[in-house]
Amino acid sequence: MRVLDIDFGGSTIAVRNGKGGKGRTTVLPDSLKAPLRDHLRRVQATRARDLAEGWGRVQMPDALDREYPSAAAE
Repeated sequence: MRVLDIDFGGSTIAVRNGKGGKGRTTVLPDSLKAPLRDHLRRVQATRARDLAEGWGRVQMPDALDREYPSAAAE
């Protein structure tokens, strides 16, 4: 699941490649909204700290690294 798959306003979660390879939408219960928002805030803070310290990149094969120089950090 990606953060973009969560719709807090519409109380839905997009499920991609579910059973049978189909995408679906399911309900995001109100009871999970606050804990999920808190979790996302903590994860975003950790990511920001990691990026500030120079982390947050992956190793790319040489040809891809040359062709897409910013891909390792995306």
